[in-house]
Amino acid sequence: MLSIINTIVSGLCHPDLFDHPVEQFKVLETHSSVVLLTGPFAYKFKRAVNFGFLDYSTLERRHEACLQELQINSRYAPDLYLAVVPVYGTVEAPSLQPQGPVQEYAIKMRQFGQEQLLAVMAQKGQLTPAIAEAIADQMAAFHERAERVVLEADMGTPACVRRWVMENFEALAPLVQTGLQREKLAETQVWMQQKLDALEPLLIQRRRDGFVRDCHGDLHLGNMIWQDDQVLFFDAIEFNEELRWIDVQSELAFAVMDLEDRGLPALANGLLNRYLSRNGDYAGLALFPLFWVYRALVRAKVGLLQRGNSEAALQHLDHLLTLCHRLIHPQPPFLVLMHGLSGSGKSWLAACVSGAFQAIQLRSDVERKRLHGLAAGADSPSQPAAGLYEAGASERTYAHLFALSAQLLEQGFPVVVDAAFLTRAQRAPFLTLARRVANATESNTNNSTVGNTNNSTVGNTENATESNTKIFMLLLVLNVPTEELKRRIAMRREKNGSLSPEKRDPSDADEQVLAWQLNTRELPDSNEAPMLVLDAQWPLRRSAWMERIAKAIDRTIAPG
Repeated sequence: MLSIINTIVSGLCHPDLFDHPVEQFKVLETHSSVVLLTGPFAYKFKRAVNFGFLDYSTLERRHEACLQELQINSRYAPDLYLAVVPVYGTVEAPSLQPQGPVQEYAIKMRQFGQEQLLAVMAQKGQLTPAIAEAIADQMAAFHERAERVVLEADMGTPACVRRWVMENFEALAPLVQTGLQREKLAETQVWMQQKLDALEPLLIQRRRDGFVRDCHGDLHLGNMIWQDDQVLFFDAIEFNEELRWIDVQSELAFAVMDLEDRGLPALANGLLNRYLSRNGDYAGLALFPLFWVYRALVRAKVGLLQRGNSEAALQHLDHLLTLCHRLIHPQPPFLVLMHGLSGSGKSWLAACVSGAFQAIQLRSDVERKRLHGLAAGADSPSQPAAGLYEAGASERTYAHLFALSAQLLEQGFPVVVDAAFLTRAQRAPFLTLARRVANATESNTNNSTVGNTNNSTVGNTENATESNTKIFMLLLVLNVPTEELKRRIAMRREKNGSLSPEKRDPSDADEQVLAWQLNTRELPDSNEAPMLVLDAQWPLRRSAWMERIAKAIDRTIAPG
């Protein structure tokens, strides 16, 4: 039997009812809405449902929700959201002309092609690192200007966060089918409760510091489109302020989780690192695993609501619980340091390693400018050993990178530090840090490995040490001829000159900087840390090198 909304939508499928041309009619349905596509425009109706967290059970509630959706989403996509239109007539014979009582309300939107949805693009394998970074840029920019919660409100308090976390378990409990699923869900619930208790002071502090903001609330790939070479967000939550006024890390976690759920972990990592490089919210990462698991359970709950206890929905629940298990039982963290001159490809290699092993990438070029109040793409020409690069400024940059690395490692995140590390004095504190973290976590690691790599050792030809002490560290050295470095630096500077500040490479290095680096550099050796030396041709043998790096990371965590 069709619902009233479906009946109205079916009755509207006549071109002469509209004041614009109709190419064809198509109906899309979700658990909470029905959308009528006409070609140039789409009409979105709210279903008459009440899920507890969402209540559209009366016409008045649906009207208010339509008005709210129009207002809220105009922040993201004002050209998509056009008006709230009433539907008159009767349920069986609806009309868009003001004749008779209002039967329903719809949001009129400019229609876009379903092929533009990032969720569809992901299914077709069309997402790229550039699109993932565009999502991060858009999200970071919006969060920066989003309104901060007033402390008198309840949104974003530990009690509010806990309530919605527990609501997921209450909703999922009667839907799970097997004893194993119940065990996994119970384990996840215990972990979440422990996390909530431990992180309550941070939740309070983050709220005081303004990180609970008027966000989107439902920022996954199904609510994003790629249009005119940019990402547009739409369909923000309007039905419950507590689900929209959230810590920005919760919003970030949803987008990252969505990519990982779709089998795109490298893109997920690229989005995460791009977002963090834009706003520097590394302190908030302590909350990230909690919010990631929360968002995964939201995804599982919505899937079961949409499809019932179908085999596909239950298999997806298994998949999501398995992903959650990875965060509940994390592998030991590790530290990777880059060493190379400007133009050697440190940042590219660092991004590859971070994406392969889900690490946090810290880039000196970005953090140096942040310390001086500059955006990553800002033009900041400085002479070698002067300005942003004078000895004191460099010491502050490396001290900042060290502090961030310590914070992230102690929270369990693997870290890749993308910096030149020209001298032993710059590298030594990080080696000490890696040993300290290893000693602190040794009793819990049980010689665990990272990802799907094997417990292989690194041979002498790969310049690895044979120490039996766990040091959780790998040094990647890029050895590129000077003439090639000069060529790459010139190309980068030329490209930067044609780009907007938001799209420029953060590096300011020129040939003068390179000459200074060549005179300053102290080559590392395997006595400092396990080490791999890569030449300029490594990208041509990328798979082989990534396998070597994987084995080397295993070697640092579980030396034999």
